[in-house]
Amino acid sequence: AAGGVAALVGLLLFFILSPSATITVTLAGSPLSVNPTIQGTTDATAAKAGDHILTQVLSATGTGNFNASPTGQKTLPATAASGTVAVQFSGNTAPNGVLGQIPQGTQFQNSDGSIVFKATQDVTLCYPASGQTACGSVPGNNAVPVQDQLPEGKGNLASGTVTSWPKDPCNPANNPSNNAFGNYQPECFDKSGTERDFFSVGNPSAMTGGADEKQVTTASASDVANWQNQVQTVENNLTSQVNSQLQSQASGRSFAVDPSNGGKSLTFDVKPSLPSADQQFATTQITITASAKAVVYNPQDPQKNMLADIKAQVSQGDQLGKDSFKPGTCQVTQADVDGTVILSCSATGFSQPIVDLSGLRAQLTGKNPGDANKIIQSKVDKVQDVEVTEFPFKLWYLPFSSSRITINEHFVSQPSQ
Repeated sequence: AAGGVAALVGLLLFFILSPSATITVTLAGSPLSVNPTIQGTTDATAAKAGDHILTQVLSATGTGNFNASPTGQKTLPATAASGTVAVQFSGNTAPNGVLGQIPQGTQFQNSDGSIVFKATQDVTLCYPASGQTACGSVPGNNAVPVQDQLPEGKGNLASGTVTSWPKDPCNPANNPSNNAFGNYQPECFDKSGTERDFFSVGNPSAMTGGADEKQVTTASASDVANWQNQVQTVENNLTSQVNSQLQSQASGRSFAVDPSNGGKSLTFDVKPSLPSADQQFATTQITITASAKAVVYNPQDPQKNMLADIKAQVSQGDQLGKDSFKPGTCQVTQADVDGTVILSCSATGFSQPIVDLSGLRAQLTGKNPGDANKIIQSKVDKVQDVEVTEFPFKLWYLPFSSSRITINEHFVSQPSQ
């Protein structure tokens, strides 16, 4: 008899303690979506605002060089030196007014007469009265542009060395047959008829530009073409180099480059500039410098903004569905190397009712499995389906201990009304 009682007790314990149940509740979730325009900035304070992210401007540089050795030759023709001769009066009588014209071709020379310069244009000499800048309509001027009559290097004379005006009209030596002042030019007298002193001339600045004929080395057309190819090769290598630097600095962050390649820049500086074909040129080292900039951002930051936007749409009493947040790929619509970025983003998700699983399990303990649907429908909103499975076999009651009941939530998206 004792054995029979023990068996009965064991059977009762088995039915009370052993069974377990799994209840799958299918709930309707409300679809959510956002399409924010997210702005990027290097300003850490501004980046804390909604739909803003922090960006950083990266920079990289690189240099390369090669020697440009020209192979061309050409003869440079001789050139004549040129400059200006100033015409002054050497005496105490101050000139006043227009004193005549020095015609083109008038000769001036150095002290020994070995180098002759000629006026390159007609010049009207005007010596304005004190405090004036013109002689009537004629501007004040005593400067005569001149050029060496021969193309030669020795025409590059220092300042103050062109001092002779052989045909000075006021020099009596140019009028040997004259007595007194009878045949002197009018400009040699003042208004009272008194003879002026001689003119004096001199070049205030050095005569320059004179050169003898010579052979020079030039850049040939093939030289220039070869150097251009070398520049391109160096620039290609530098492009890879600075891109590698930028990629290393990015450290997993995304580059912000818009459809027109804004947000990234790469410039090259070639010094000295390559010569033109046939231009005089000496062997020179050509240096190419690459300068690059790029804007980067943390790809998680736009997702954080979108998650906040999605959560803001969840109604009171609901919560964001587990694993329902699905961020799309953000498109960079505008970017600048100053760090300004505009992203067009999108994300979806759904909200779900908040379910008190512990309380619900307590409501279901010991109840008929067939009543589970009604009980759950009375306690939870938006229930679409309830499925009950029991282990090890189906009984006419649910476990008496809530710990033996497992409730799984399954959500389906329900279109918005």
